[in-house]
Amino acid sequence: MPANLKIYDGSTNPDDHITHFVGVANQGEWEMPVWCRIFQQTLDGPLRGWFDRMPNGCIDGWADLREKFTERNDGLRRWDTSRGAESDADIGFHE
Repeated sequence: MPANLKIYDGSTNPDDHITHFVGVANQGEWEMPVWCRIFQQTLDGPLRGWFDRMPNGCIDGWADLREKFTERNDGLRRWDTSRGAESDADIGFHE
């Protein structure tokens, strides 16, 4: 896994993880099938378990994986403001 990719454990905004991942993948000029293989390596904790429990063949490319990841983590966008993060309303999510 490239050194400039971050491990994602669900404790921060999932959209930020997707944005960072896409930037690294584009910079590396990876083929689309590589995106899915590398993305799963960035997941840790319960998110890695979620990915590992998905049935073989249920993902049809990067767009499908991104959509499933986004749906799975929709509630994480409202992360705890006591950690200093902004709420969805403050940063324009779910407009």
